Amino acid sequence: MRKNEFDDLLNCYPQLRLPISWETKTSAQYKDAVLRGRPVTTAPCVVFCAEDDLLEEKTAFGSVRLWKITHREQFERAVQALAYRCEPREIPRAVGAQYIGGLANWERIRKHKCSYLASGGTDWNAEFRRYTQNKENYTDSLILLSTGYYSGLSPEEVGLPPEIWKEASGEIRKYHELTHFIYRKCYPGDIQVIRDEVLADCVGLCAAFDRYDASLARKLLGLDNGTLRPDARLRHYVPEDVLPQAMNEAALWINGLEKLLSRVPDLSKRQRESL
Repeated sequence: MRKNEFDDLLNCYPQLRLPISWETKTSAQYKDAVLRGRPVTTAPCVVFCAEDDLLEEKTAFGSVRLWKITHREQFERAVQALAYRCEPREIPRAVGAQYIGGLANWERIRKHKCSYLASGGTDWNAEFRRYTQNKENYTDSLILLSTGYYSGLSPEEVGLPPEIWKEASGEIRKYHELTHFIYRKCYPGDIQVIRDEVLADCVGLCAAFDRYDASLARKLLGLDNGTLRPDARLRHYVPEDVLPQAMNEAALWINGLEKLLSRVPDLSKRQRESL
């Protein structure tokens, strides 16, 4: 990532310049910066890293920014700032990505203001109200990606060499979050957490390995021979008292996908054989 790209993120999302604390979201500084778009000049809570990467993925349902964050601590702070309004919530090690929709981008608003005034506009307050009536005008979709092993699983746990599992983890994580982005665009009111996670993992696995491995899909959620691992990703999505139902639901979806996708030809194999 170039320094100017990081500075652009700071201008777009002032949360990144606010302290991570339980008091921040109720402070005057937070309201001025995040709700009113007033500039913030304090040091950012996330540190610039040239090894990070900032990409834009174009889909049939719009564009989404992907910010790949190399260091785990910085990834967690970015999630806290942008997804949790600067609250210092614990980010489980099994969680390695975060999709954020409807994120206000104040730099887009400022650019529109400059364009409006340059074209001869004289009533910015009225134009601001008109412009912000459509959230598509000023909100972004952003995906934060860490670079560790997917679901916190080691290469030994998944039976793959470290370099292969590291590369596959990046593919699974990217396409998992893109699946959330597209599904939310297509069906904004249809949210079923367990189903959505299983389906997004399915897309990620198929992107990384050209097939759906139901055994690995179970491991990714922390399901282990009918039990749930202490560090299972599934624990992050539902309260403790409904975990048994969530485990059953996840198993049903995984089994159903395994049966469905077993009927799909191995396209990658057919393509290789045709060479």
